[in-house]
Amino acid sequence: MTSTNHCTCHSYHAAEKKDKKKKDEDSIPFWLTFSGLMMRIDGLAQDFLFGVTNDAFQAVASANQVEYLHYLVAGDDRVCEQCLDYSRSGERGFYRADSPQLPRIPVHPHCRCQWELVIADLNQPALST
Repeated sequence: MTSTNHCTCHSYHAAEKKDKKKKDEDSIPFWLTFSGLMMRIDGLAQDFLFGVTNDAFQAVASANQVEYLHYLVAGDDRVCEQCLDYSRSGERGFYRADSPQLPRIPVHPHCRCQWELVIADLNQPALST
């Protein structure tokens, strides 16, 4: 006679382990899940890209005697008050390229603002309206 030590309630234990795993996954904060980490990495990459791009605009401006930079916001309903304030500061969002008050972009994480080079003179009618 052979004896087997097989548990007859295997399916019960498997379901119990599955429930425990689900509870553990539910208790993990979103930013520690794969999706959350990918979202964070994407945000950091975007912030880095905008920072490098806007630094390049400032370098191009100083190397080519561009006198003014225009602070551009994304132009949608998600623009924060801090970015809106910068777009209204200076001379209506225009800043001298060599100004110590030139805001550093990105202003905050997930900032979508950028610099625009202004080739014309601010005294021209097209910019003074």
